[in-house]
Amino acid sequence: MKTMSKIQLCFLLILGFINPASGNGDSWLKVARDVASQSQAEGAIKVLQKRFNEEQNPQMKSRLAFALGTLALRADNLDLATSSFETALSLKTKLEDFAHYNLGLVAKKRGDYQKAIQHFQFVRDFRLNGNAKLMSTQKNTATLELARVLRAQGKHALAMSNLVNLEAAFRRTLNELIVPEILYEAYQIAQEMASSTTACRYALKIYTRYSEFGVEKGWGYDGPPVTIKGKTTQCAILESQREKHFDDLKLEGEFEALRRELATWEDRIKEKRTSAEWGRLQIEKGQLAQVEGRLSEAIHHYQAAQDILGKSLNLQLGLSRAYAQSDNYAAAVEGYMSAYQMSPGSATGQRALFQAAFLSYQNRDYDGAARRFEEFIKRVGGRHPARSRKRRPSSTKSPRALTWDAKWHLAWMRYLKQDFEGAIKNLNELSKSSYFDNPYDQARFNYWKAMSELRLGQVENARPIFTKLARDSGRGYYSAIAAARLSQLPPEPPKPELRAPPEPTPSGPTIKAPSDKQTQSTLPANDLMLVQVSRAPATEEDGLGGGERDRNEPPRQEESESSGAEKTAESGEEPEAQDAAAGGEEVAEVGVIETSPFKEPALLVRFERAQELLDLGFQSFARLELRQLEKSRLHSSYLLKLVEYYQKAGEYHRAADIAFNFFRGTRESQAMDGNSLLWTAAFPQAYASSVIRYSDQVGISPQFTWSIMRAESGFRENIHSFAGAIGLMQIIPPTARRVAESIKLGSFRKEMLTDPDTNIRIGTWYLKKLDRMVGGNLALVAASYNAGPHRVQGWLKDFGGIDLDEFIEHIPFIETRGYVKKVLGNYNIYQHIYKKESTSLHFVTKATTRFDGPKPHFETWNP
Repeated sequence: MKTMSKIQLCFLLILGFINPASGNGDSWLKVARDVASQSQAEGAIKVLQKRFNEEQNPQMKSRLAFALGTLALRADNLDLATSSFETALSLKTKLEDFAHYNLGLVAKKRGDYQKAIQHFQFVRDFRLNGNAKLMSTQKNTATLELARVLRAQGKHALAMSNLVNLEAAFRRTLNELIVPEILYEAYQIAQEMASSTTACRYALKIYTRYSEFGVEKGWGYDGPPVTIKGKTTQCAILESQREKHFDDLKLEGEFEALRRELATWEDRIKEKRTSAEWGRLQIEKGQLAQVEGRLSEAIHHYQAAQDILGKSLNLQLGLSRAYAQSDNYAAAVEGYMSAYQMSPGSATGQRALFQAAFLSYQNRDYDGAARRFEEFIKRVGGRHPARSRKRRPSSTKSPRALTWDAKWHLAWMRYLKQDFEGAIKNLNELSKSSYFDNPYDQARFNYWKAMSELRLGQVENARPIFTKLARDSGRGYYSAIAAARLSQLPPEPPKPELRAPPEPTPSGPTIKAPSDKQTQSTLPANDLMLVQVSRAPATEEDGLGGGERDRNEPPRQEESESSGAEKTAESGEEPEAQDAAAGGEEVAEVGVIETSPFKEPALLVRFERAQELLDLGFQSFARLELRQLEKSRLHSSYLLKLVEYYQKAGEYHRAADIAFNFFRGTRESQAMDGNSLLWTAAFPQAYASSVIRYSDQVGISPQFTWSIMRAESGFRENIHSFAGAIGLMQIIPPTARRVAESIKLGSFRKEMLTDPDTNIRIGTWYLKKLDRMVGGNLALVAASYNAGPHRVQGWLKDFGGIDLDEFIEHIPFIETRGYVKKVLGNYNIYQHIYKKESTSLHFVTKATTRFDGPKPHFETWNP
């Protein structure tokens, strides 16, 4: 078998039978898919040919012909592939564009470029039913193949014109791993066109944004080469582009490649040890040392850079972060205060003051932290314009937004100092702020007010607050831990028995029955409504996650030490949810999916194509059709239909998003069990066979694996985070390589992380590694997965010994703190839906242990 390129491998993963649909396809299709999935294409062809010859129904015969053509193409039986797809077209297949695309591939394999061009152009310009708004999902793939065929014919200008807009289109609709392939295609075409400027423009995009791809091509410090008519020159690289390239190498985990490039740079300028360029080299070497956990070396390089370049604001911040990561809090606080004094009126300087306050808090210097938080509030201004729930600040990194985080910490530190009455007072003030009007923040304040009352011994003051939180139908984090606390309170004292008044004696006054008019209440209308107050729709802290931060690398600027400057799920923000019922539309009965198809012709054609693709096993293309369908303004019953079909297509994140947000009120009004379509769609058992298999193998609860997956990626297979994490469980390539070595996975490439089975296998093994390190505490496992086990061990050394709910609230990184709450909230709901377990977070009321060893500064990988 020939070696496949990444683009071919990715296409095979998308095209046909590799990911068979779990839908309601015919039994003969299931047999064919099962055989094909075992790489026995010839056997599957025989199954389908027999069925094709027997079939009389034209629509079914068309489907059989398409399936035959797909398998024949995969088996390189080009004659059968051609006749099968042409038969499907003659029988009016709903997948006309797919048939032409495959015929184009057949023609390309045969070297018949003219026919290939005709087929690919047909697909590129194809419109469903002639409607310009309903473009084919095959368009982008066909455009790429068209460009390749045109290039092979020497039609470079036409090939390039087809590639111009393709990069962004592929990133939106298919797989970002293909983007560098597209850029490299354009780079090669430009060289053949003798346009070095254009070639370098595309090559430098790869160099700065897809550095690993450039490393594979042999590009190093000097950057990409351009060869024009046998003469090779290097592309000129700007200083800013090289810095981005170095940053990308760090994110990709290409530390050895970066080390080689820095060595080349150092060799080039070793005679200029007092120059500004030498100072910039020291900064890069310091950043690499910091990423790898060599903090003393990083500090040395930063100090050497300061000696050459002087005390710049950014360099001072970098040095302060290194001090903080090495737990030299005194030097870090002094460094941040120095940065603040350099520029007290700038946002960067004010954030440095916040970091100094936060580090004092992290080091349990609560008095020093309070002084600096109060100075920060005074400097920035404690007032903030009133806002609605729909308009949070544009950036939580802004100093004005951070004033509210400072106020929260002032209240929280009062609790930690056991000034519980003062904590209640501060929390009451925060509860009244319009800035904290979302249900998540209100639940947080109420929970810690109840805990303050509990610590004061006022059990009966705490009980009603815990009770109200526990009854939240959304079952978020604070609802779950409030239920756990409530279950441990002593029994409620019996209420005094109410006795009926004695019967009047005959000698007493005569009591007349009141008139109808007299029985009407004289209470105000608001008091009358107290018996039927309806709860406003809840906004949980748990949204569908995107990529999380690198677990091995130190946080970037403004994430370090506090990450209080970061917008995360802990803010309580989520996409605005609108329950279908609130819009006055008729809502289909949950759990009963209507069987009638979409009535509108424009919607019906998409839906029928999605059905066809699902039954044939083309899940990825079915997902794209459903996505296009979702963009239309749909009736709520149609959205419920989409939830069902998204699940069949394995597009769990879209089904979960619709069920979680659009039908929030409907979902929360129903019982949380495995019979509720909306609950199981919002919290699905996605990729169940892989999750159960690998979780059971390592000894991790499958419910916990799903909880991690939901928080990490929201069930998106191909998602890439800004920190380089990939796939369902958001694994960074350096960690994946270490796990792959441990489980004997063989040669590892980062694109393997977009394969669900591989991603889940690596992720569950890593979860178990963390589980062993923290003694099976799920909250600490989640914290370790997000921030790194070395940081969790450091936190246990600094402030371990307190109850777990207090420990979680004390986690220094706001991203990690919010992440742990999301995971535990997810886990609580998964346990309720699928295990029927209540108060499953009872362990949050237990005290944590202290870490006794030396505080680690990077993750260790013991054999």
